[in-house]
Amino acid sequence: LAGKQLIEIGEQIGVKQGSKNEKIKTARKMFQKGFEPKLVKEMTGLPDKEIKKLLQ
Repeated sequence: LAGKQLIEIGEQIGVKQGSKNEKIKTARKMFQKGFEPKLVKEMTGLPDKEIKKLLQ
């Protein structure tokens, strides 16, 4: 479990440092997998307006 959590944290850090396009791609994939918008925003660091655009 600890290893899995570390990987997830690493992915979060990677996402936050990634380009805006990468963040949007990641957010799209997360929405397709059924993640909550709040969680997607937290993990990607995208602003509310970008999250809303992706949900339309």
